[in-house]
Formats: sequence, C-alpha cells, structure tokens
Amino acid sequence: MLMHIRTPFPYETTHEDLRIPLPDGRRLYARAGRPITDDPVPVLLAYHLSRPTDWTAPATTSATF
Repeated sequence: MLMHIRTPFPYETTHEDLRIPLPDGRRLYARAGRPITDDPVPVLLAYHLSRPTDWTAPATTSATF
C-alpha cells in the first residue's frame, strides 16, 4: 500500500538507509524519512530484518511519506 499526502507537506524531505547493529551480531536495516528543517519534528522509521533486498523494498522506497 502506498501512502499519499492529501495536503501539501510544508517541508522538503530526505530518506536515509540505516544499519542498526544488534548485540548478537545481526543487523536491522532501516529507512528513516524526515523533513529537512531545523524545527523539531518526528522521524518516521521503517525497519525490516532483511532490508534492503527483500521483496517489499521497492514499494517502501517509492512510497511518499
């Protein structure tokens, strides 16, 4: 399911792919989407154990947050 913004979003956004190491040596792959601003705003973080090569990656990558 793709997300669509129904009203104009007040900021440009950036997306960053992250690797989060776990104590057992595994890594979580995450994508953080956030507005480009100095204002305090929340971050949208999506994570998946097998990111970025799992079958859902293309849909998540093309989604608009």
